[in-house]
Amino acid sequence: MRAGAAVVLLVLGRLSAQAEELKVSVTPAEVIAGPEAGATVVVSWPDGRPVENPRLRATLGRFAGDRWEPGDRRSPAQVVIAAEAPGLDGRPRYGAAVLELVGRGSLPTMTDPGAQVVVTIGGRSYGPVVADGDGAALVEVEVRFAETEAEVAATTPTGRRTVTTVPLPAVSYPRGLPFLPSRLETGEQGVVTVFLPRGDTEPRIVVVTASGPVSLDPPTWRGGGEVRRWEAPFGVTAPGEVLLEIHAGEEVLDRARIQVEAPPVRPDRHWLGARVGGMTAFDGGASGVGGVDWTWRWLRAGVDVGFGEVTQVAAWAGVRVRVWERRDWAVDAGAGVGAAWISGEARNALSPFVHLGAGVTRRMGWGEIGVEGRWADLRVDGMRVGSGEGNLAGFALFLAVRRAL
Repeated sequence: MRAGAAVVLLVLGRLSAQAEELKVSVTPAEVIAGPEAGATVVVSWPDGRPVENPRLRATLGRFAGDRWEPGDRRSPAQVVIAAEAPGLDGRPRYGAAVLELVGRGSLPTMTDPGAQVVVTIGGRSYGPVVADGDGAALVEVEVRFAETEAEVAATTPTGRRTVTTVPLPAVSYPRGLPFLPSRLETGEQGVVTVFLPRGDTEPRIVVVTASGPVSLDPPTWRGGGEVRRWEAPFGVTAPGEVLLEIHAGEEVLDRARIQVEAPPVRPDRHWLGARVGGMTAFDGGASGVGGVDWTWRWLRAGVDVGFGEVTQVAAWAGVRVRVWERRDWAVDAGAGVGAAWISGEARNALSPFVHLGAGVTRRMGWGEIGVEGRWADLRVDGMRVGSGEGNLAGFALFLAVRRAL
């Protein structure tokens, strides 16, 4: 029964995510290239509610608010216009539409002087234009996407008519529009989403290659209206940098670097740590030191053991403050008090002490690792203790590891 309920919840979750996909409307859907050309983009949720401050992108052109403009381009194109906005669960939702950009320009032709020239493209005729004394005629034409040839008919003043077929110039442009996260946390799953126009004359298969701490599923085609939507889920397994390269046919759509960070530490988690290091005492002696500690929020307590001419066991408690943090790195500072039992040939004694410390920590996928320094002042009968009598007094340097419970 529980397994069945889990399957139902999973299916409902997927349906809910798909139901949240954005709706992108472009008006007009066909734009003739020119300095005043443009279209208005409206992004809404499936229930008709407008999307506030969506992130708009296009395979070419530029945006001025919610208005798309082709810029200086005069050649035809299928323009993918897409929008991104966070869904109810905080994950990105997408939507896309295709705008037809009609090219406009002058087609140069050469014929006999005084001939009348008519150009036909896709069944539409432009002209006639009379050739000048050198036989040159510039015919203003409009060219739609996937139109690659023009028929040029020239009729001379004597009535002779010639018809030739000429190729139309083609200007390349990006066909697909990829979306992918810029950063993830270890254990999270990301998705490479690629939009391609359905009317593309060359059907393209999307291929995604990856390197780094990542597991990648092959892209799958979700289809959908006038836009083909490809998705390639991937998971990140450790902090580091993931390199992704996205291809659509022979075209490279994007080369991206994604920063993978360790998940943020919840302040209410308990951490268990172990430390090992060395120490220089006040009297110049040196010894080895090790210990274990427990951390919760800003509290930290532990037990240390020092080995030298005498054996010393210390229990302590104190506070730890995170003074700086950026991505996976952090700097901590702290202070504490404790009591140490010194056992050796010289004496057996229980003595209080105080210590100050600081450390640099890096979060990893399994926990934390860091380097910590500590200064301790331990006294017996009012006298500072050196390495020969108590080797936890002085300056110590530790390599520490901690894991959340």
